[in-house]
Amino acid sequence: MDSTIDDRPTLTWQEVATVVARFGEGFELERMLPSERDQNFLIRRPDPSSGNEDRVVFKVHNPNDSPDFVELQSLALERAVAWGASCQRLLRTTGSNEAVETLTLASGRACLCRALSFLPGRMLAEAAAAAASEQERAALFAEVGSSVGRVSAGLQGLDHPAGDCEFPSDLCACEDVITLRRGDVVAERRPILEGFLERYRARLKPVLGRLRRSIAHNDPNDHNLVVASSGSVGVLDFGDILRTYTVADAAICMAYLLFHISPGAQPQRQ
Repeated sequence: MDSTIDDRPTLTWQEVATVVARFGEGFELERMLPSERDQNFLIRRPDPSSGNEDRVVFKVHNPNDSPDFVELQSLALERAVAWGASCQRLLRTTGSNEAVETLTLASGRACLCRALSFLPGRMLAEAAAAAASEQERAALFAEVGSSVGRVSAGLQGLDHPAGDCEFPSDLCACEDVITLRRGDVVAERRPILEGFLERYRARLKPVLGRLRRSIAHNDPNDHNLVVASSGSVGVLDFGDILRTYTVADAAICMAYLLFHISPGAQPQRQ
């Protein structure tokens, strides 16, 4: 995957407004939303009584994202929603019923654009930090597991050529990535990393061939999970999707949850 941070779009609202209008008239910019490789505009329609979406995320994809890769993201999103996962809904243009539009940059390069429903709430990182007790945090984590699990289940059986892409975050490539970047680790902590690699090669690598592989979300981190006021958890951003270990979503999600467990805390069963 050639989609890099360096090529992230830096468009203004005025430059995207014409394309936004294809998804409906009357939208205004509310604010920009964070994104590593793409550009996300949170927009709203002043009159929600029209029956249309009140708040919408207008996503301008990295110019390196191919039509096939964007199509895979859309297919995965729709499958996850159909499975009962709380995810954004894909919106379509009012005239031609298209899910993807093209915006040409001043450089001549083209960015694909989509409009997605907005999921209100707090990022899991914030919600976990605000939990009043370990029991409350455990209940939140149980809901996280159910939500991420529904996405993983919905993606089972999905096959698409764009899934065979490369991301540094792919757990299948963890040894190569760690080896490549080990120089970035401060010298006094490098033995910890070397010890991990030694255990990985001795215990895990010989049995990795037994793991199933399938297309997975691949990035259910604590800033891609949004906690609604009802307590339900929505899953955002399918931009790292690829074919990897089927268990990857559960493993990645649990790794991020560990950041929010207090030292010495006892496991809480739900």
